[in-house]
Amino acid sequence: MSIRDLENAVEHWSFYDMKEQLRRHVYQRSEEAFDAGDEARDRLSGIQDAEARKKSMRGRFIEAIGGLPPSDTPLNPKVAGSIRRDGFRIEKIIFESRPGNYVTANMYIPEDAVFPCAAVLFLCGHDKGAKCQAQYQLVCQYLVNAGLAVLAIDPIGQGERLSYYEKSIHDATVAWGTFEHDYTGSQCMPLGNCMAKYFLHDSMRAVDYLCKRKEVDPRKIGVTGNSGGGLQTAMMMICDDRIAAAAPGTFIMNRRTNLYATVHQDNEQLWPKMSKEGFDHEDVLLMMAPKPVLILSVKYDFFPIEGTRQTVARAKRFWELYGRADCLELFEEQSKHCYT
Repeated sequence: MSIRDLENAVEHWSFYDMKEQLRRHVYQRSEEAFDAGDEARDRLSGIQDAEARKKSMRGRFIEAIGGLPPSDTPLNPKVAGSIRRDGFRIEKIIFESRPGNYVTANMYIPEDAVFPCAAVLFLCGHDKGAKCQAQYQLVCQYLVNAGLAVLAIDPIGQGERLSYYEKSIHDATVAWGTFEHDYTGSQCMPLGNCMAKYFLHDSMRAVDYLCKRKEVDPRKIGVTGNSGGGLQTAMMMICDDRIAAAAPGTFIMNRRTNLYATVHQDNEQLWPKMSKEGFDHEDVLLMMAPKPVLILSVKYDFFPIEGTRQTVARAKRFWELYGRADCLELFEEQSKHCYT
């Protein structure tokens, strides 16, 4: 008798409902892990406890994604062109996050700023055009017109970074975005690696590049992005202490509410064993305390807004521990899933 026969036999033979058994098992274990994580964070009673939790969770996260590639290799940056606009210019940048791994980017430089100025690393969500997508360009223009330098990079599998492009057919043999992420990631995971490590490393090397620009004050680099860019922003919040401020968009929630929303996660969002460790988005926010963090959310997201509200409400006590309660904010927009 096959598994499918057993699944379909419940009504006739009164077998145990096998069709839901595995999911119930996974959900129960997840609930237990979420409860244990909440309890562990609730026991944090001072700055020393908070710093210990940060160090522990950061180490476990980096281990979970397979470690990080070295960041001491030459960036070999090149400017492929420049476009002048009213009040700013855009440089077309290529740098190597790892030898032979090219990251394409746009650098927005304000004309009338006092240099060195503050800068923003803009991380794109799942859009085929990536840094060239109209809405993302609009966000970058708002930021540069506010006097900030902005570096927008193409993620793996988007924009000018299709990993499986074939010149002979003038197209990619693996579709862009989540298809490429899952295709590549499924090959990484049996080796103990995770696509997340490469997304994160590209972002960290982008900060390396910003720190080398004479226009940028390396003490004043923020990061933002929504959806997949919100994920990348969260990973930078976890791992890169150089980030002075963060505005993750349409991603921060909690994993319990997201579990029941049954939202599909692509490969760079899969962090092996972190549920077992009791890790949740509350830990992502803790990593940034007491630095300024603005959570950008929309009320009609497929990531449940209830989870976002719960996580921010619970995380406020971390900023209170440091005496900086005013440095964590939640902004809610009347919109669907996008960077508004």
